[in-house]
Amino acid sequence: MKRIAVVAATELEALPTIERYALPKTPWGYGNGSISVWITGVGAANTALKTAFFAQKDDRCDLWINIGIAGAYDGKAELGGIWEVVSERYGDVGAETPDGFMTAAEIGFPLSDRPQDVFVNPRPYGKVRSAAGLTVQTCSGTQNTIALRCKKFAADLETMEGAAFFQSALWHETNFWAFRAVSNVVAPRNVSMWKIRPAIENMNIFLWRILEDELNLKR
Repeated sequence: MKRIAVVAATELEALPTIERYALPKTPWGYGNGSISVWITGVGAANTALKTAFFAQKDDRCDLWINIGIAGAYDGKAELGGIWEVVSERYGDVGAETPDGFMTAAEIGFPLSDRPQDVFVNPRPYGKVRSAAGLTVQTCSGTQNTIALRCKKFAADLETMEGAAFFQSALWHETNFWAFRAVSNVVAPRNVSMWKIRPAIENMNIFLWRILEDELNLKR
């Protein structure tokens, strides 16, 4: 059986899984002989740094599974619904110009060797709805920003870590999957409409099904 690393930005997002498998504390987060939980911290910088660090310390993991919550751009995604993110890119690394936002690749300073800095999972899970992710460090909170990002990127989901996780996993040449539960619609900021805890609960229940029914992980 594979040794699995579950990668989450916050302990809150992974806590149900930590408790379900009674995972003890480790230098990289939590884990036992079959599963590790890596807690990276919020944001792309934390995610890139910590996944690289944990991959060295906990180098027996040969499948990384990124879990978390996300905002949905089109307003039609069901709150709490699970999506597999199959591609990612950064949505706010670049430059503002009189003609609008230009990505780092468009201004001649690409972030990677990937076409237009789009990171694609070559071996996705493939059994749930797929989504294109957009990673930003300032979440969309005004109608103008939302409209600009929707027009520019045509993404489905917005997160603060996804592209960094993809970039790190591809650089390490490891197998990986990425899943997000929709906690809110990307709209002018109104946290009273967000459903964070139900999304986290659904995300972890979905993860357990994969771990136990498909990867044969024992509780």
